[in-house]
Amino acid sequence: MTGGSYTTTCNACSSEIGASARYCPNCGERQPWFTDGDGSLEEVYRREMIAEAEDGGLQIGDRAQVDPRVLGLLVIALGLATISLIAVGVTAL
Repeated sequence: MTGGSYTTTCNACSSEIGASARYCPNCGERQPWFTDGDGSLEEVYRREMIAEAEDGGLQIGDRAQVDPRVLGLLVIALGLATISLIAVGVTAL
């Protein structure tokens, strides 16, 4: 999953279906392509599955959100390691 999917509702059975579906997988009814009876654009939703992760943070889709403090510490550690390598004279790994 990439964090979300475009969905709409079947005109016949009101099941949630993919927005690009020509036919409802539930009832088989043919779906109009992105237009309602008036010809105006039908509402299409981008849905994000947001759930609580085990550590109490938020998980969006299949990817957990990382605490920004952890990312900050990682950047500092990588910066210090780079400075140490430069100070020792290592130019290529």
